[in-house]
Amino acid sequence: HYKDASRLDARIQLHAKYSTNTQGLHAWVFEHLHLPPTCHVLEVGCGSGQLWLVNQHRLPAGWHVTLADLSAGMLATAHRQLSPYGHAVRFVVHDAQALPFAAHSFDAIIANHMLYHVPNRLAAYAEFCRVLKPSGRLYAATISRDNMRELDALVSHVHPFSAQMMGTGKS
Repeated sequence: HYKDASRLDARIQLHAKYSTNTQGLHAWVFEHLHLPPTCHVLEVGCGSGQLWLVNQHRLPAGWHVTLADLSAGMLATAHRQLSPYGHAVRFVVHDAQALPFAAHSFDAIIANHMLYHVPNRLAAYAEFCRVLKPSGRLYAATISRDNMRELDALVSHVHPFSAQMMGTGKS
């Protein structure tokens, strides 16, 4: 589903158009990153880099950011969108279950709306623990079982078979 950013961008646009959150998820997440002015940050499952694109004007000069995703297409979009801003960002194709970084490399890991895509979350958590410094922090956000329940109900009402085929219908 995510070989490139097109489907993710469609979801982001859906949320932007219909969300009641006036601040926006990416601004809210960035606001909650309580990190020192100099640190190494890894975003796992960075997608198209929206967290950094939305907050590029707030990025401390002392942050060394690594964006990682399993999809080379997503990373290509992130690179294309972020390169005009001149921040030194490293892009790495990776699997969250086997991170290609040395132990204790990062002060923080960000894993937003991606953990439900990982087949073996325990392996990913073990990798997060391995590459985080002992005082490091994990910032993760995910969706609830009732995420987009109104849309699920609408799709189920209008076309029940389509909702089941899309995986949005509740059985």
